Amino acid sequence: MNSCYVPDVATAVITCLDVRAVACLAATCLHGFGARVCTSAGFTLRCPVLELNASHVSFVMGGVHLTSVRVFTVYSLSTWSQYMTAASATMHMPGLEILELHCKERASSLTIKEAHSLAQVLAQAVQCRSLRVCRLEWPEAQGGEGTARSEHDAAHWRVLKSLAGNTNMAAIMIEDMDWGSPRNIQLVADLVETHEQLQALDLYSRSLSYEPPDPDQLRKISCSLVRHGSLKFLHLGASLRQAHLEACAPQLRRLTGLVSLSFRGNNELFSEDVGPNAAPFASEKLRCLNLDECEIGDLQTCERLAASLRTLVCLRSLSMGWNKMRLNGFKCIVAALAHVPKLRLIKLRSCSLGPGSVPALRTLITGHPKLQTIDLSDNQFRDAAGLLAEPLRQLQHLKLIIISGLSTAQKREYARAIGHMFPSHGRDTAFSPLGCSAISFRGIVT
Repeated sequence: MNSCYVPDVATAVITCLDVRAVACLAATCLHGFGARVCTSAGFTLRCPVLELNASHVSFVMGGVHLTSVRVFTVYSLSTWSQYMTAASATMHMPGLEILELHCKERASSLTIKEAHSLAQVLAQAVQCRSLRVCRLEWPEAQGGEGTARSEHDAAHWRVLKSLAGNTNMAAIMIEDMDWGSPRNIQLVADLVETHEQLQALDLYSRSLSYEPPDPDQLRKISCSLVRHGSLKFLHLGASLRQAHLEACAPQLRRLTGLVSLSFRGNNELFSEDVGPNAAPFASEKLRCLNLDECEIGDLQTCERLAASLRTLVCLRSLSMGWNKMRLNGFKCIVAALAHVPKLRLIKLRSCSLGPGSVPALRTLITGHPKLQTIDLSDNQFRDAAGLLAEPLRQLQHLKLIIISGLSTAQKREYARAIGHMFPSHGRDTAFSPLGCSAISFRGIVT
């Protein structure tokens, strides 16, 4: 079978083509890159970056020689066969440095046999000595309880144990780990302890069926992080509560090299009454904080958070999307941010902010003249939204503003106030992006 040979294509992104289009890839698209006929089976693609949708994995894997791939990303994995094909493909990537396998939100669950066979392949894949970054989203167990859950978690543990043996890792993302298992917690603590080059650790869990960890067990991980201190990014998973935060806060404050901290998805993190003088949970040198979906809204919750926010004097980026903010709680957060002078990015998407919050928003904007990015989409400002145009005009460094729900008259008002800061083009969006500057009135930059 003849094939196409493509020298030095920088990136192959096959995420939106249908199967017929992928089939034409070797015969048409690649010819534009100087393809030539050779005698080996399939077509050889010398491409260091390969991104695929799961539906194309089996087709493309049958026709691409993968020895040049350094970055391999597969999105929307939903079946066992897709997982196996993607995982098996890594066996032919001796120089693989970044591996990301993303699970579809409603993926099919795995039987016990399927979980163990997948674990066997992935355990080999993560042992690749060139691998530096690994993100594995683990599918749900079929049945979800009893023996099925236990065996499924045992298979996942096998992959984690193999991953712990590869000490060259710089970034590890483990999704949907059973936090309630002391064995898993100990394994992650050992993994952190042995990976002296580790710079990013993501332990996010989408599943609410797992029990939260024992606070003392979680302290093991945070203590291990402190010992070598190279960590730059940390995301601690779902279902954590105030007791967990207090258990690891002393260690987190000692991570002075930590740049980004995320608690996204922990909806009970600030819900318990520990008083307004709770100890800060991060070093004052922290630059990025993600508190999306943390159920931050009432006055008491915001007061507990504000106590820590005031200490983060180096913070540049704060994301608090999908929190149902009450007016008094939001005012408390704005008051705390007055002590954070270096803020460059603020995201308040879908925070139930109404007309009454506009004066506090004006205070926030005028108090941070170096703001570059503001996301206010999916809120209900209504007629009061026009009052934000004038303070936004004073932001000389503004690069992106996202706001939704404006009337035609309000769009014109924004155009008059800050239109000179953005290139004018397009219809649905008043100004479309050029370079890195944009304004969107629909909540989505187009």
